[in-house]
Amino acid sequence: MTSPVLSAKLHKILHAFNLDVEFSLLPGETLAILGPSGSGKSMTLRMIAGLVKPEQGEILLGDRALLDTRRGLDCPPHKRKIGYVFQHYALFPHLTVENNITYGIPRQYTRPERRRRAQDLLAEIRLQGYAARYPSQLSGGQQQRVALARALAAEPELLLLDEPFSALDVELRGELEEAVLRFRETYHLPYILVTHNLEEAYRLCDNLVLLESGRILQQGGKDLLLSSPQTLAVAQKLGVRNFWRGRVTRRDADGGWVKVEALGQELWVNRLPSSGLVWLGIRPLAAELRDQPQPGTKNMIPVHIMRRVHGVRSHTIVVVPEGTALPTGSGGVEFEIEIPAHITYENSSYVYLPPEKLFAIPFKDN
Repeated sequence: MTSPVLSAKLHKILHAFNLDVEFSLLPGETLAILGPSGSGKSMTLRMIAGLVKPEQGEILLGDRALLDTRRGLDCPPHKRKIGYVFQHYALFPHLTVENNITYGIPRQYTRPERRRRAQDLLAEIRLQGYAARYPSQLSGGQQQRVALARALAAEPELLLLDEPFSALDVELRGELEEAVLRFRETYHLPYILVTHNLEEAYRLCDNLVLLESGRILQQGGKDLLLSSPQTLAVAQKLGVRNFWRGRVTRRDADGGWVKVEALGQELWVNRLPSSGLVWLGIRPLAAELRDQPQPGTKNMIPVHIMRRVHGVRSHTIVVVPEGTALPTGSGGVEFEIEIPAHITYENSSYVYLPPEKLFAIPFKDN
């Protein structure tokens, strides 16, 4: 069994709540801590980096113990071999770009070696020719790339990314995401990304930790979380907007049928919990518009298109089942489908809900 490159179990008393997190990271993996502002994401990174001490906790990086509050062990930040990229760059304004990067390079290297390493990193972040400039002479995206290069210059065993894209516009954000993915391929360096952006987390990381008010709601592989949220709250935070109450009517080894009164349908689901009453859900991107029914295909629902919201990359189509042409705001009857902008849908009158894309959550009347 492969040993984790990082194991963390942390408890911190905060003003609004207690922060309790526990997770691990295998070699070569990347992790996103996802949650709203004030949920404890950045505080978790600061504790891993050694900038904040928890009341209780343990941190292992490889075979090195960085923190063990029971034994009174607390490795100082500069000895942890962890790189940190802050949200607002944190470059030294009085140092040139080259010197900012050189600052992070271990002192055992000679001056020529340090300069050569800085030049190599400048080439990797595609800022050759910017070595003599100061941070104030760079754009936000350029400053963040320098911050990333400085963190990598220290030859860390783990990289922490604290919302590094949040202050950038869409174009610059894309450039920096490409740089992070490029460095991942080059250095095979595990990293933890803090973000509140699900798309960003999915693009850049293998695993997700969903955090709210200091507690982990669910964690695991990104595709597993998106396909199998364990609670209604998790599904909502992962962008699911289509939910219906349902009752399991039949089961077998491969799944079962769920009666959904709001849709007037029985739907086949591949995975069912033991509960008889469930929330049934599907992501808008997973539902499919069809022009005609396909005999023998489960979960084909005749619908009316109620509204269309056109976007640049995709369209959101709001539909209701045939025979329930209810007005806007009709509760659980309306549901959304998201389709790529290039797809034609004018004649579509059926929706297909793939059984493998539907998920069922034990129903709790909150």
